[in-house]
Amino acid sequence: MSALTDQPATVVRDREMLETSIFLQPIAAPAVLGYFAGATGFLLFGVWFAGELGGAKGAGVLFPFLLLFAGIGQFCAGLWSYRARNAAGASLFGVWGGFWMAYGFLWLMATAHVLTLPVFGHGFQPLGQWFIYMAVITWTTAFATLARSPFQFVSHAVAAAAATIACAGLIAGSAGWEHVAGWVFVAASALFIYHGMAYMLNALFGMVVLPHFSWRGEENKLGATPLVPIEVPEAEPGVRVGQ
Repeated sequence: MSALTDQPATVVRDREMLETSIFLQPIAAPAVLGYFAGATGFLLFGVWFAGELGGAKGAGVLFPFLLLFAGIGQFCAGLWSYRARNAAGASLFGVWGGFWMAYGFLWLMATAHVLTLPVFGHGFQPLGQWFIYMAVITWTTAFATLARSPFQFVSHAVAAAAATIACAGLIAGSAGWEHVAGWVFVAASALFIYHGMAYMLNALFGMVVLPHFSWRGEENKLGATPLVPIEVPEAEPGVRVGQ
């Protein structure tokens, strides 16, 4: 017999094996950092890619921000999204975070004269090949978010379209298409900023301040509280899917 109960010890052990414990951690939704860091990367790269920041000299100034914030910040958000069971966020933030870190390091080596990068507008096929991969992953996350919100689908799709146009411009060596891709990246940045603000403000105020325009109509009503507040156990990040 168990010393603590009147039941046999084997029954107590079997019950302990069947019971599941959830250890909660006081973390905010990783998507807040992921979307803000992603918006920064799209904005900086997009304006430069559109030919507005002085070519190679401008890139040398931008690479620390792409490497540290858009890169490391977004990559960390991707890792935390795994803990929050946000599969689309983990994929999007993790892949783009790794890309911005690699791209920043590429320009770091160019600034240190370790290697020479092609002149802007004359094509860069290796980077164009990487943008094919980025486009495929981003299109995939776009269709994944369609299950939750058509507006999030649009945001991810705009980023995917920018990567698609960028790969075409880089492989073909077309400065015109690169400029178009740059401004589409800027548009994706604006949409990502909106999502970051929505996640942050809705969590802080405990109600819908900025809707994500999801399929659930009650989640789009300003001032409504359709979801359990994130600070209570039922909706703590990692317990409720998507946060």
